[in-house]
Amino acid sequence: MYIPIRDGLGRASTQSQPAPRKLSAADVKALRQAVSFAHAIRAAVREIEQSVKFLTTSAQQDLLREVVGILGNFFPSGYGAIDKNGKVIKSSTRYRTEVLPKSPPPDVPFYFHHDTWLFISFQKNSAAGRHRPFAPGHRNWIYLYAPNLSSRTGTLARVLIHEMIHMLSHRYRSIEEKFGTKVPSKIPTIAAGALLATSSFTPLRRVMEQHFLKLVEFLNRQPHRAGRGTITQLSNAVVTNWGAHLIEEVLAFVITERATWALAQLHAQKTSIGMSQNLVPMQFLRDYFRRYWLSDPGDRAALKTRGADQVFSTMETDLMKLVGAVEKHVGP
Repeated sequence: MYIPIRDGLGRASTQSQPAPRKLSAADVKALRQAVSFAHAIRAAVREIEQSVKFLTTSAQQDLLREVVGILGNFFPSGYGAIDKNGKVIKSSTRYRTEVLPKSPPPDVPFYFHHDTWLFISFQKNSAAGRHRPFAPGHRNWIYLYAPNLSSRTGTLARVLIHEMIHMLSHRYRSIEEKFGTKVPSKIPTIAAGALLATSSFTPLRRVMEQHFLKLVEFLNRQPHRAGRGTITQLSNAVVTNWGAHLIEEVLAFVITERATWALAQLHAQKTSIGMSQNLVPMQFLRDYFRRYWLSDPGDRAALKTRGADQVFSTMETDLMKLVGAVEKHVGP
């Protein structure tokens, strides 16, 4: 069984988040802005909750109810806040999932927990939201970057759902590493747990990793990496990380797309005006390499060349197969 727990601020681990410092005038101003964002986010969470009924499968509905339930622990007041310099000015409530399997594997402790913290951050960042896991595997943070957040409810809802799918995927993997596949497949329900299981995509992931090896070879031939370049050569081992990230990002995008459709139906019912967000696979893949998976400016510049276009052009057919498999897995 699993038990979600909302901890008070005083019980948050000091190793997981630093204690807030004495507030300056700038801190007070940032906190006021955070409150404004929190109210908008709370409105987005309510719309997600109202839109659940429009999802076409019980698995999708169960998963979105879990998203709503977890976000309810952070909004309207349980979120943390970080100033533009990266200092915590408001602690986050800890959301804890306790897992107590009835028949744990031999030599495995019967008790396990997974912790999540959520912050509104005023730091500069290229994304509206990010999910960050932390070793030894049962902790993770969600950061919502205020400079990039829209006040539009629908846009906020998409950011929240996307980052929460990453959080739920991380929780699934953490529990799976501890107890095997049976326990996480039932959390929060059997139907929803099945959506987060990605082992069936392993053959398609390995195909994409072969494409990524060619991208590594291409980047290592560039002047900034070749010979006595300014930066070391990429290791082939990086393709395993890219492959895992790809599966999770496609899953998050597809589920968010389904939720976006449900939000569109809700809006259409209320105002006769809908909204949508479509996944464009190759653009999505190139964007993730450029924005998140490659940080070196030389690599990012190389991605704009004809040589990179040729490398990426060979990926499209196999990427579309992967996206199609995920869409079939998630359901209409």
